[in-house]
Amino acid sequence: MQEIKKKLETKKNEIEQRLQALLKDKRRYGEAIPQDFSDQAQMIENDEVIDSLDKLEREELSQINEALKKLENGSYGVCINCNSEISINRLRAMPYALLCIDCTH
Repeated sequence: MQEIKKKLETKKNEIEQRLQALLKDKRRYGEAIPQDFSDQAQMIENDEVIDSLDKLEREELSQINEALKKLENGSYGVCINCNSEISINRLRAMPYALLCIDCTH
């Protein structure tokens, strides 16, 4: 479990760094709005991509934090659907998995 905890903490740190980078890119306040409509459209599209990436990163961070809580309270590795054990191979591949392989189908 120490190996998995370390993997979760490393991934958490990576995501937090990426979120900081996204925050810098997000909504460049004070930046002049381009006069050209195609440049404005590109700027809006870039902002939408940044927002989507931010949302995905935050969702993954939430799952990691939940897995770390489960490690602390002793409920880690138990499927939230059927209460069976999640295989160690699945947890190694996806340490924040909440469902066993059978319940993912």
